[in-house]
Amino acid sequence: MRVLAVAGFIATAVGAGIEVVLTGLVMPGAIFIAIPLALAALVGLRSDRLSLGLAALVAALFLYGNLSYSVTVARLQHPDDLGPFVDAALRTLGLLAALIGSAAMALISQGPHRHSSVPR
Repeated sequence: MRVLAVAGFIATAVGAGIEVVLTGLVMPGAIFIAIPLALAALVGLRSDRLSLGLAALVAALFLYGNLSYSVTVARLQHPDDLGPFVDAALRTLGLLAALIGSAAMALISQGPHRHSSVPR
């Protein structure tokens, strides 16, 4: 699941990079490259529920925003316009993979061990 989440966040950053190249909007694009890369590093390096849950929450919010953005839907409907289509597909599938991977890891994470006086 970790590999799925990290790959999803990296795919999202690559999609954002494609949009930066296509549109020339460096500043907003840089943010949407940096955040997924930071989350890929977070998921790759941490295993606690809080970090993984935060990554899943951000992936869910980004995915919702991505799918509610009418330009994304239009780009996905026109695969003949290759650059924008690849951008939208990478971001959508990347965010979905990141959400599934990080949420699954958060749910199955052991979290901090609690000591009990009851023997196992």
